[in-house]
Amino acid sequence: MENKDPLFENFGRNARKMDAAPSSDAWTKLEARLDKQERPIARRRSLPGLGIMSVAASVLLLVGLVFVISQTVLKPNPSNMAKVDQEAIPRQVEDLPLLASNESISSPQMAEYQRKINANPRGLIKEGGYHKKLVAQSLNVGQTITSYSDHSAESYVVTMKNFDWILGEWKTKNKNGTSTETWKSVSSGRIKGTGSFTNTNNQSIFTEEMALVERDNKIYFEAVTQFAGKKVDYELESLQGNQAIFHNKTIEFPSHVVIVRTNTGGFSISFKNIPPVAIPDNNILLENVRNSVKGKEIIRTMERKI
Repeated sequence: MENKDPLFENFGRNARKMDAAPSSDAWTKLEARLDKQERPIARRRSLPGLGIMSVAASVLLLVGLVFVISQTVLKPNPSNMAKVDQEAIPRQVEDLPLLASNESISSPQMAEYQRKINANPRGLIKEGGYHKKLVAQSLNVGQTITSYSDHSAESYVVTMKNFDWILGEWKTKNKNGTSTETWKSVSSGRIKGTGSFTNTNNQSIFTEEMALVERDNKIYFEAVTQFAGKKVDYELESLQGNQAIFHNKTIEFPSHVVIVRTNTGGFSISFKNIPPVAIPDNNILLENVRNSVKGKEIIRTMERKI
């Protein structure tokens, strides 16, 4: 009995199948599958600088939009600005701080600031753009006076405005004649006083010059004394209520000049020492017919000339 190898039998059978022609249906199905295959799409080539140009174009477009908005929506109307410039200057200004936030503002300081605004409004206001606020420029605030009591110390500012009440003409009469004084503001920091005496025969006996002066944020009273023989400066020491005290402790007598506003609307000027001392015998210039001696002081009282 012949023994056949199964492997060779399989090769034989398959070899015969390879000689067989495929059916027409098989070719049709194969063609249909080939038609469904998509052709590869060619890659598009881009220019290297195209991305940068797109970003630059976007930035230019944004800048153009901002310019158009600023020229149309935000730009002020010139006619309206002209009308504002022609309007009357305000005579009062509020909420313009003069001091730092940690400093107190005294009423004399605010009064001086208001006076300077009334005198020259445009000179004290610093203008910015149309969208900015007004700000106050720095001011000469005057002399700072500190007064001491038993429990505390109080500081306040004194300016020449505090002495405006003395401006004008004053007079007083006694048995020897008539004494007059005229006080005029000759500059922002100087009030000049001229005193004279006319006897009962209407003869002018003498005249004297005085002044209230502001220098380096200090206020002085100028007068002629016998000791110096010329005008002497007395620095303001205190101003409380109706009384102003000036001192010059280098002068033997008087070391102090005290100006007091009286209840009748007048004022008195007294020359003395504090603490008081006897009046020296050589004070001829002060012991004249315009003044009188009361105790340890030389004083005169003036009333408003009507």
